[in-house]
Amino acid sequence: MLTRRKKAWAVAAACVAVLGAGIAWRFVARRVAERSHPALDGVPAGALLVAAMDVDALRASSVGAPVLKQGREIPGIGKIRDACGFDPVDRVRDLAFAIPAGGSDGDFGLVASGDVDDAALLACASKVIEARGGMVEIGAIGGFRSVRDVGQGSTDEGVIAVRAHGPILLGGAKYVRAMVDALEGRAPSIRSSVAHNAIAGELGDAALRVSIVLTPDQREAVSFALREAGQSSPASVMAAGLAVRVGATVSASAVLACDDAAGCQSLRDRLDSERAARAKDLSTRLIGVGDALDKLSLVANGTSLRATLELPEADAATLVDRILTIRGFRHPMPSEAPSASPRSAVQADDTVRPSASASASPASSAKAPPKR
Repeated sequence: MLTRRKKAWAVAAACVAVLGAGIAWRFVARRVAERSHPALDGVPAGALLVAAMDVDALRASSVGAPVLKQGREIPGIGKIRDACGFDPVDRVRDLAFAIPAGGSDGDFGLVASGDVDDAALLACASKVIEARGGMVEIGAIGGFRSVRDVGQGSTDEGVIAVRAHGPILLGGAKYVRAMVDALEGRAPSIRSSVAHNAIAGELGDAALRVSIVLTPDQREAVSFALREAGQSSPASVMAAGLAVRVGATVSASAVLACDDAAGCQSLRDRLDSERAARAKDLSTRLIGVGDALDKLSLVANGTSLRATLELPEADAATLVDRILTIRGFRHPMPSEAPSASPRSAVQADDTVRPSASASASPASSAKAPPKR
């Protein structure tokens, strides 16, 4: 009898331990996701899309190294290191990119954290502006020093702002002011977003993580597009996310949050059909994407749709290399010459508007570098 009781207690204790470990793991994973990527502190709440990148982790991986390699150039100027004496990207440790939900076309923000020499960066940016025929203006936005092109012909409001030891901010003038407000505590950051945090919690910590939260109008537009594509039970996609982890095995996970289980299952079936069809395509198989599509798993669970892919690091690096080459990042294709004759022509629901409390220089509303 005593033995049975001991066994029962042992089983009960084991169950409690497993349950407790599971709860603790989910709690720790969520807290890790919230603490990771320090650059996110500079992304204002109310973003449509947020991407966070652990630059150190990607730089150390054979998958990310080709994209983050040294020797970056600016068209018409040459290598950044030659022009400035250093390459600012080499000092970046973590990076966040955001597109505001309520912004106008072209609005974006970039936050790069790392041990940055603010004076050297401003001098570098000034050299680039002058080399392109612009006029440099140095100003201040809150506790950040800023630089912009106010030369004749400047048509946008691009601003670079930086403070001692970072971070570096880049974007439209209004959005840079909103980023400064978030960093200096005058406005909430994206970390206060319930929707983006939910996607981040689903994905967990990763070298690269992207979350998208759609406004009601955007959700309806997605549903309409699915109906036009012939899906019988279109799901209203509310949010989506992507996470990439690097190491001996490179894994990619994507999640879609739907408002309807039947529609989510229907969307999964349609995507799986598209995956199978593209995996068989000859051009897709020639560049190695076909093999990856064969290994892609799509699973619908209620109102959640998850896609997962795992590849050995060497295979993933080869795939990235081929895609970069095909897309022209490594070996740009020559532009087509004019043919001599016809025969030869082969808001998110938690949007926060930028705070007006950030102190900017009187010239901070001046126009800045043209898009080149």
